[in-house]
Amino acid sequence: MTTTFEERNIKLNKNLEEQRHSDFLQYYVQHVENKLAIYIISRDEDQLWTNNNTESMNHRLKLKLNWEPRKTDKLVEKIFKLVTVEMVDLGRSLYGTGNFYLNTRFSKFKITKLSWAAKTEEEKQQLFSKFLASTASVSGLTSSDGKYTVHKDLKVAKKPNQRTRCRST
Repeated sequence: MTTTFEERNIKLNKNLEEQRHSDFLQYYVQHVENKLAIYIISRDEDQLWTNNNTESMNHRLKLKLNWEPRKTDKLVEKIFKLVTVEMVDLGRSLYGTGNFYLNTRFSKFKITKLSWAAKTEEEKQQLFSKFLASTASVSGLTSSDGKYTVHKDLKVAKKPNQRTRCRST
């Protein structure tokens, strides 16, 4: 890690402790700090964030902050609130409300609003954790509305009536 990053990271941790943002500090240490360090010291720029990702998040932050410069701790608070709202909205997609919808590959997690309301907080958290941890194997390409699927063929494409000939030795 670079010295500048280490110094600023220590300063940020100290500032978050002083401001009593223990929830965000815990989240930052567990999920963000290592990834941020990897992105800063990484030399393989093809694997870093794409411009679309950063531009989209930058726009959302500017809207949240009303395009005004703020202190770091206020910015961190806003980012934490944004992430929290995104996660809540993602959870709402399980029972069909909110801004997100489940892709057909994840439709096995969809439940009715009534059955969601009947679940305990622990059951809801467990279902949401399973949803976040799941990965769908892609056997083909599915359209965004889920109506059309193009399957991957494991064989190499051949022209009609094409034969394979024995190789001479």
